[in-house]
Amino acid sequence: MADRTPLAISPAVELFVTGLSHRTAPTALRDRLVPDEGAGAELLLRALTQAGIGQALVLATCDRIEVVGADAASAAAAETALSQLARRGGLAPSALRPHAYLRTGPDALRHLFEVAASLDSVVIGEPEILGQLKAAHRLAVEAGCVGPELEGGLRRAYGAAKRVRTETALAEQSVSLVAVAIKLARQIHGDLSETGVLLIGLGELGGAIARALQVQGLRRLWLATTAPARGALLAHELGARALTIGELASALDHADIVLAAQSAAAPVLGAAEL
Repeated sequence: MADRTPLAISPAVELFVTGLSHRTAPTALRDRLVPDEGAGAELLLRALTQAGIGQALVLATCDRIEVVGADAASAAAAETALSQLARRGGLAPSALRPHAYLRTGPDALRHLFEVAASLDSVVIGEPEILGQLKAAHRLAVEAGCVGPELEGGLRRAYGAAKRVRTETALAEQSVSLVAVAIKLARQIHGDLSETGVLLIGLGELGGAIARALQVQGLRRLWLATTAPARGALLAHELGARALTIGELASALDHADIVLAAQSAAAPVLGAAEL
């Protein structure tokens, strides 16, 4: 994606973006749209292609689920993409519209710039989103869903993100959610090598936190998740102990630190457990 070959961009085709983010929709609603990371995005790309949208990528993170694409009828394509998002979640498009954004042309490109530069993230300036966007880009390329117009918009967004990080003070301190979690734990406990940590949730963010914690040389690390297979695999990789959500009590009595990165419709821990 570093290729600088000029792109044959059609003036009749313009960018569009539609989706839901942490600013517009509750977590439970966003989670319904792409239940499985990666696999859900591939299925949605296939559905978009079958619906007649030739250029599109699916950006699915903890904070947002959106379709970025290019089409000669950009507004209609955005509506079609929103309908496909709704279908993935077993919902009517009308259930998403109060929480969704639909942007076309320059407005869509501006949105893409803001997302790539981490100006629209929960933690402004966190670096993970750019890597997530590039991963979504690669997946779309592999699926044959990226044409010159979408490629051109993405290249410009990557350039904007680079300028924001190199020409502003945004990147002067580490501001990723993972770094914030580790920094806070150190502020409270100092050296973490003698602590036991219970981490609840092993999605994209939880997995990154687990790996960052393992580097600290913890005395004990418990990984609790609603996905036992994922928990067992990561626990084996990190030398941790995997738990189901129903087994939290066994670790709560021994943990010095409890971190939660779990999307849930109801609290995972209540006053009684704490």
